[in-house]
Amino acid sequence: MRIIMTCVLVTALAAPAFGAGNHDHHAVPTLQGQTTTAVTVQGNTVTLTFGPIDLPAAHDGDLAASMPKHIFELPKDMYLVGYKSAVFTKEGKPLPQNYLHHILMLNNDKESVSCPGEPLFFAGAGLEMTEARFPKGYGVKLEKGKKLMSVVAFYHKAPPTKDVMATFTMEMAPEGAPIKEMDVYQVGVNIVCYSKFGERGKDQTDEGIEIKPGVHVLSAPIKFRMDGCVKFAYPHG
Repeated sequence: MRIIMTCVLVTALAAPAFGAGNHDHHAVPTLQGQTTTAVTVQGNTVTLTFGPIDLPAAHDGDLAASMPKHIFELPKDMYLVGYKSAVFTKEGKPLPQNYLHHILMLNNDKESVSCPGEPLFFAGAGLEMTEARFPKGYGVKLEKGKKLMSVVAFYHKAPPTKDVMATFTMEMAPEGAPIKEMDVYQVGVNIVCYSKFGERGKDQTDEGIEIKPGVHVLSAPIKFRMDGCVKFAYPHG
């Protein structure tokens, strides 16, 4: 068993977009791959569909992706109020949740709350594939024209499987609904930010840190640039 992330939820009053309209200062990862991502907007639902891809697949790039990063924009201002993920074959057969390594959703117009110079993680999923829903009346504002980005990776030890797909479905508040804006960081806090992977210890790999029998304490300082609260924390992997 390995740990790659500790997942947290941080809420706070939203600040102005960081460097809106200028993405050059962000260390946006360069990812390679051959498969595609499609984005569909239907009513109050935005769905990203990844694949199909044949597994096992390698992990490339700074964020260990199985396919190219996908940058997209929303057609109008929307408030994210919940999301869920799924993994399945092209024919629609559900697959075990441990086929999915991670889905990361980033806002390239806002700065990370813990990694200076990196974009903000605003939603995502790991192999736990937990459906998330924010408290009623609260949402994460995703503005029209802002550069949003998805990164997806499948577990590279998954058994050989043809035409694997995944979806990440974001539920948006109805237009005109009263929503209090918040910032959310609910993907994970790596011990080392992805732009600093070259500084990892010898015991760390792209899969995280190996957990060995017995009691071990692993710690590292994490500095957040915002006030908020930790909603939950657990190992990922």
